[in-house]
Amino acid sequence: MNHDGRLFVGTGGQISSGDVSGSSAPCDGATVSNTDLVLITGGPESDQVSIDMSGPGGPFVKPGTSDEIPIHVDLGDEPSCDPQTGCTGETQAVTIIGTPGPDDIRAGVNRSYGVDPFRQKVNVDASSDDDPDVLISDTSKIEIDGGGGADTIAGLGGSGTGSDPVSLTMRGGPGDDRLIGGGYFNLIYPGAGTDDVIPSPRGGDEISYEDAPHGILCSEFCTVISDGFGATDYVDGNFRTLRGSEHHDQMDEEYGGGPTVLLGGAGNDTLIGSDEAHETLDGGPGNDHLAADQGDSSPGLDFENFDHLYGGSGNDVLTGSADPDYLDGGPGNDVLNGGRGIQRFISGGFRIVATDELVGGPGNDLLNGGPDGDRYEFYAPTGRETDTIREGSHRGRDTLVFNYSELDFLGAPRISTRINLSARGTHIGTSGRRALRVASAGDAANLENVVTVGLGADKIIGNARHNEISTYYGTDTIITRDSGKDTVDCGGGGADTAIVDRFDKVHDCKRVRRRRAAPAPGWRHPPR
Repeated sequence: MNHDGRLFVGTGGQISSGDVSGSSAPCDGATVSNTDLVLITGGPESDQVSIDMSGPGGPFVKPGTSDEIPIHVDLGDEPSCDPQTGCTGETQAVTIIGTPGPDDIRAGVNRSYGVDPFRQKVNVDASSDDDPDVLISDTSKIEIDGGGGADTIAGLGGSGTGSDPVSLTMRGGPGDDRLIGGGYFNLIYPGAGTDDVIPSPRGGDEISYEDAPHGILCSEFCTVISDGFGATDYVDGNFRTLRGSEHHDQMDEEYGGGPTVLLGGAGNDTLIGSDEAHETLDGGPGNDHLAADQGDSSPGLDFENFDHLYGGSGNDVLTGSADPDYLDGGPGNDVLNGGRGIQRFISGGFRIVATDELVGGPGNDLLNGGPDGDRYEFYAPTGRETDTIREGSHRGRDTLVFNYSELDFLGAPRISTRINLSARGTHIGTSGRRALRVASAGDAANLENVVTVGLGADKIIGNARHNEISTYYGTDTIITRDSGKDTVDCGGGGADTAIVDRFDKVHDCKRVRRRRAAPAPGWRHPPR
């Protein structure tokens, strides 16, 4: 049997194949009575093979005996995907579906030296014998679906499958199952029933409930999970990722020590990280509430260890921790609360001061930076939108970043940015079709730095604080106020103009005008 297909035993012990893309029907006339070995080989396309024991014929056993019919699967190397040949771009994969009753399926790999084209081995009835039934070449991904019944699926090796663990995709299906991870990464779908999950000791597994008909619920370490099917699952061990359903999920890790990645999926989700670790929270589609909890202000942190919150599409509320956080609201009208977040550390010999980073995304967003310095990053608007920044008076230094370089260099229309940090009202500028406001009149005076990256003609006016203003590419105009301690960098990409105090530092500006007296109030409201 070759190419994408399915192999199963039917009534009367007939061995047949279906959904085969090749021109032959290699299993015609084959039964469990006249077959000693089933060999499945791959073709030039990506191959997906399913070995299904859920039918009335049961497992691949000779009638009247306990002798199993071995199945060897060699799909060859993973092909380079050519759409002209019908390639789907999927990896080589073998799926084994258990019987309707309880199964004990063990998998492992033989990593010892020597020639063994079938190093991955699966024993589909490990409670009865130590003989592997399905032998699979190294290049194939293995998925095991227990089907109905109280099943045990394990990837730790043993029971004739080899001495080393193997990574699997495991589906418990209906029934009270026991799922045991091996290898480094396992994708585990507990399914319906009261399931026991033991992740791989290496801690890289993902437990997924994306097929659940209702939302999931977990708290504390997220090791006791209301599974969305009406039962409770128990997790014994560390795992990396918990993926929720397409409904309203509630995941509150609270104490740490559980998963470090919480994925909400569709639905209005509530995801709360722990106060002892740093997590990635992704709400996905829907109106989500994400909170990084209190964070861990221990020394020695770096950028990778900060909390990352992604709202996804929908009207989301994201709240950071006491440490620096990355908040990205995604499409929709979002509220981002940075909180108090600043951290100083050494990286690569450089002293780094890290702050909260808030990315509103498409839509009308409210960005609350908090008392420490914050970085507000804006990408190209997808339509008319208004973003509002709430910044009170504090010691932190805040930065506005308008990053349009990718669109500009792809030939998209150039986006011009006009920002006035001296604005007395709430409207402080525009950037393309985006209007930018502050929550209270005069709050623009609490913003210090502006960075624009793009080919548009930008105009930036500073305020009485010590500003750092950088405009890269385009023909830009920068006007500082009277602090005398501003830094201006035009990037050298165009015929830029800088109007500055005589003590300001200026880099790469084609025209520089230095004044001796304070400038006139001037440009109060930039044009839309």
